[in-house]
Amino acid sequence: MTRDAYRPPQTRADARPSVILWFRLYAATMALAFGAVVVAGFLVHPAGGVPPTLVATPFVVLFGVATFVPMKPWAWTLGFIAIACGLPSCTCLAAFPLLLRWNRPEVKAAFARI
Repeated sequence: MTRDAYRPPQTRADARPSVILWFRLYAATMALAFGAVVVAGFLVHPAGGVPPTLVATPFVVLFGVATFVPMKPWAWTLGFIAIACGLPSCTCLAAFPLLLRWNRPEVKAAFARI
């Protein structure tokens, strides 16, 4: 009676959920889009109302920081807020599937939230 040696299960080299990569791409794209709004706001001054640079600058900061967050518990919350900011616009086509996968236990575990 011989026993087989224990073999650990096969995993990828990077065992983090793929939604984290997709989130980082989403956040970088949103930061670039809002950055373009800031640049356009400096080039074209609106006659009245709120300047677009005033509205878009906080989003550039939010999505810029969210692109490079570390794998800490507070970063999961920042990512959740960044995804939620994309829901009321046309980016909901990308934000809604991200939000559904962002709430999974394996993503929370990757950020040490569980």
